[in-house]
Amino acid sequence: MKDNRFSARDQRWRQLSNCRRSSLHSLRGLHVWISGIEEEAAREGLDRERMKAEVEWRLAAAGIPVLHHQERAVKTPAVPCLGILIHLRQADVSPPFFIFSIEMFFIHTITSGEPFPQDMNMAWCQEAIGDVQKTSQGADWGSFYNCLGKLVDAFIADYLLVNHRAKASMLIN
Repeated sequence: MKDNRFSARDQRWRQLSNCRRSSLHSLRGLHVWISGIEEEAAREGLDRERMKAEVEWRLAAAGIPVLHHQERAVKTPAVPCLGILIHLRQADVSPPFFIFSIEMFFIHTITSGEPFPQDMNMAWCQEAIGDVQKTSQGADWGSFYNCLGKLVDAFIADYLLVNHRAKASMLIN
């Protein structure tokens, strides 16, 4: 018999480990880091700066402060960070298309004592895969940006879930 006592939101709360909940609780802000993209994809119109701007806009609209560091050729993310790792490959078929995976992860530092006083911890991670069709007008990146948006929304939902619960328990106590 199915237990209908818990909402989908309550079920998601139970799925998040205590570590993940504590790392998202009262987050004062985060950096956004996006990996480099393949030259072929950039030539076909995939824009890393557009991705970053859209992710930062969604986070800010949800009330999650976005931290900015000196823009430079950064190969490793500043923490705490919502990182986006993109893998793209052009399929050698006709008609040609791109296959992609997007891995979105949240990392932060934890104090762990000796010998490493601070370690990085991946506290949240989700991935999406898909493909992008190419036409005579170029690649249609709509499905890629749609997947990216869904991943950002999933992170925001978990962040809001954790912080909504924390605020509610503070008001009750």
